[in-house]
Amino acid sequence: MRTPTLPTVAAVPANAPPEADIDFRKVSTVLALFVFVCAGALLALWLVGASRTTRVLSFTMKANTTVSLALMAASLLLSLHGAPRAARWLALLAAAIGIATLFEYLAGVDLRLDQLIARDAPGGEGSWPGRMAPNAAQAIATLAVALALFPDGGRRRVVAGWLALLTLLESVLALLGYLHGTTSLYQVARALRISQYTASALFLISLAAFAAWPQGTAMQVLVRRTPGGLLARRILPPLLAVPILLGVLRNAGERAGLYDDALGTALMTAGILVLVSLLVWFNSRFIDQLDEAQRRTAAENQRLAAEARAAVAARDEFILLAGHELRTPLTAMRLRAQMEERQAGPDDAVEPQRWMRLIERLSRLVETMLDTSRLAQEKLELQPSHLDFHAVVSNTVERLSEVFTQAQTTVHLHGERGVFVRADPLRIEQAVENVLLNAAKYGARHDIEVSLVRDGSSVRLSVRDGGIGIAPADQERIFSRFERATPASSFGGLGLGLYLVREVMQAHGGSITVDSVPGNGATFHLRLPLATAEAPAEVTARS
Repeated sequence: MRTPTLPTVAAVPANAPPEADIDFRKVSTVLALFVFVCAGALLALWLVGASRTTRVLSFTMKANTTVSLALMAASLLLSLHGAPRAARWLALLAAAIGIATLFEYLAGVDLRLDQLIARDAPGGEGSWPGRMAPNAAQAIATLAVALALFPDGGRRRVVAGWLALLTLLESVLALLGYLHGTTSLYQVARALRISQYTASALFLISLAAFAAWPQGTAMQVLVRRTPGGLLARRILPPLLAVPILLGVLRNAGERAGLYDDALGTALMTAGILVLVSLLVWFNSRFIDQLDEAQRRTAAENQRLAAEARAAVAARDEFILLAGHELRTPLTAMRLRAQMEERQAGPDDAVEPQRWMRLIERLSRLVETMLDTSRLAQEKLELQPSHLDFHAVVSNTVERLSEVFTQAQTTVHLHGERGVFVRADPLRIEQAVENVLLNAAKYGARHDIEVSLVRDGSSVRLSVRDGGIGIAPADQERIFSRFERATPASSFGGLGLGLYLVREVMQAHGGSITVDSVPGNGATFHLRLPLATAEAPAEVTARS
């Protein structure tokens, strides 16, 4: 029932998703690493400063933009790999760059940040050399603040989710503008635009953030292992991708003169209707198949549960019959051993006494089996009387003195006398005996401390041994049927003693608990309600 070693618990990262959710952190790492490498490569080209290269870069991505994107990607990578403080500082630095750029636009001032890292090419894009567009600055500041808030969880995670979703939508609109040739979706004013490369990087970082921290955001349903999560993962990808593809084909057909604007719109609408209809049909069939499989599984589980209940009932009935059948030969063996012990001389009494101990041990095992079967069938009958609890404990300790001698242990009993409870003498004595035998078994060669004290409206019996102790993970499990915390080869027994104690105590309105530290013994506490009134004529103490 006990183990001298603590269980090994694997460390779980703070940003790990719940066990039931799909883990997309590897996807997040790949996306963030891709953005970091691309932004780092562009920044390196800016730092080289070749005139022909910088002129191309000016229309691709400004130097401050590459720095901000690299900082955000690095922040996400550090958060995923256990460095949240450094990650937050990098995200805040990227947010500061975006906010400072917006301040330059709004206040009409030059903070000399635009060309601090690299000089822009003469005649480059934009009215201010090296300055990113205001919509790019706003998106970077929004997403960077989200990255600083995401690892915290709680309300900050919710705010971060909405900020990242805003950036995701802005980047998607910009990319759609480039895809369909609509400048109003990505350009604020003439020569003030967010480039398709910047929009792509923001899109990937937003996706990476949601893949790393979906819990508490609008994306949480996508990682759940539930019917809703499964349906979302099956429907959303085609529902987002196919309309974009249809829009591209519509524009291409119009430019090629295959049809006019009205026919193109009608064809695109028909394509979307077909797509939605197919998605609904296929996923309805899929859900029906899942439902049918679940019904079959539920029916099989009910069948197995019924078989298991029948098997348990047959086992309990067999134990009950076997226990009753074993009582007869055990009684005959006990009488025979007692007769031989009386007839033997002082020098020949050792062997009969050894047989008596074995018979008593076997008798206790049989009685334990019978009581377990009765408890399983709810047939354990109680015959309560006014009971002197101290006398019961004292008599039990005295009766088990030979067991304690064999275990090379001494029992020290101290506590209040005249403590009365309303209980079944046989069952309470059995519970006390099981706890004392448990202490003798696992605390061999160590003294056993037994104390009895009033505790409010109840009485508490505490039995402390100095044995191997009980691991925290086992301190509740040991009170279940046939449960042990140590192998049967190390300590004998059926794993039923403490189970019976718990059932007996609960049947009397009491309880049993344990306090233990592995390697430092264990203390079992048995609590029973005090008798409401003492009736000396009815006092019982089994001896």
